[in-house]
Amino acid sequence: MKSELKIIFNENCPICSFEINHYKHYALKKKLPIKFVDLNTTDLSEWGVTKDQAAKQLIAIKDGKTLKGIEAFKILWNSMPRYKLLAVMVKLPIVNQLSDILYNFILAPAIYKMHIKRELKKNN
Repeated sequence: MKSELKIIFNENCPICSFEINHYKHYALKKKLPIKFVDLNTTDLSEWGVTKDQAAKQLIAIKDGKTLKGIEAFKILWNSMPRYKLLAVMVKLPIVNQLSDILYNFILAPAIYKMHIKRELKKNN
């Protein structure tokens, strides 16, 4: 039996929930051992992260190892037959470096900034 992959994501983020819910439906349809966990409704102590840290980037746990950002996406994509080619492509040296830079310095910070704005608006 394959070990379960756990993905933690922000269900309150429209971008995150749109993408991850797509993967969630695919995984359910294919009966893949992937568990998707909303950071807003779970105890994050098992993840070793705070809610704020988890909101900053995708987090995955597989075989007791925590992966973040593009590394989390790669293991997620590699766990789903439809996305294995994407996982392979993103592992290529130049593509991996560019993906890492794009995600860590542009996409994730922009999405996190939108998250902070939503949280501030919700709390005011």
